[in-house]
Amino acid sequence: MTRIVHLTTDCFKRDQDGAYITFDKAPVLLPPTPARLIDQQIANPVTRSMSQPAPGSGPAFLFPGPLAHQPRRPQGLATQLLELGLPTLAAHNTAMIAITADLPPIVTSDLFGVHVNTAVEWSVLAQDSWADYLAARKATE
Repeated sequence: MTRIVHLTTDCFKRDQDGAYITFDKAPVLLPPTPARLIDQQIANPVTRSMSQPAPGSGPAFLFPGPLAHQPRRPQGLATQLLELGLPTLAAHNTAMIAITADLPPIVTSDLFGVHVNTAVEWSVLAQDSWADYLAARKATE
């Protein structure tokens, strides 16, 4: 959540192939629904601030905080998403296990900016999950 609240409107791009959001230097293709929601947020930003960023002060935050020049607090966004039925921690853990099942830990570490030991731990969890699944599947055949 800490990284998400710091996203700015210039991280979001559209082209003929789809909509992308860039994390660090890597653009990620978005599914249509999140892309549409981000388009709406950029067109009509939801903010509690009465002030707007000064012209020329750079791109606006995608999730502005109470002061226009500051991002929203991560915990507030996480709480709101949880109230909407979107548990961020469970989604994060599921995504990391899925990614580390497909990529070597060193690539995951570089790509997501996590320590290599953390990436190795996620990889072990992913391998354990697949091993258990495959063993259970073989036993039912």
